[in-house]
Amino acid sequence: MKYIIGIIAIVFVVIVIRFFVHLKRKLDEIEANFQKRFAGKKIRFLDKHALYIARESDGYSHFRGQGYLVLTEDELFFERQLVKRIIEIPIGSIIKVEKTR
Repeated sequence: MKYIIGIIAIVFVVIVIRFFVHLKRKLDEIEANFQKRFAGKKIRFLDKHALYIARESDGYSHFRGQGYLVLTEDELFFERQLVKRIIEIPIGSIIKVEKTR
């Protein structure tokens, strides 16, 4: 019985380590794509750990994810870290900006 618990613990540790290795690779890939995409553009604001909370088109507010938020002279850009989802908003289409809690 002790051996089974030990084997389960080892398998669990291996799975957790593989998850974090995968996460690190994914974040490195996003960083490389980010550097390529915004090379030569003037970045006014950057947050690599921004939380994407809600979208008006979803009909209700709910947590969606964490990712890169970039404000340039032309657009507001957000890319989720774990799920490849990009939101681009042209600066001209932004009506107002508010702080939320």
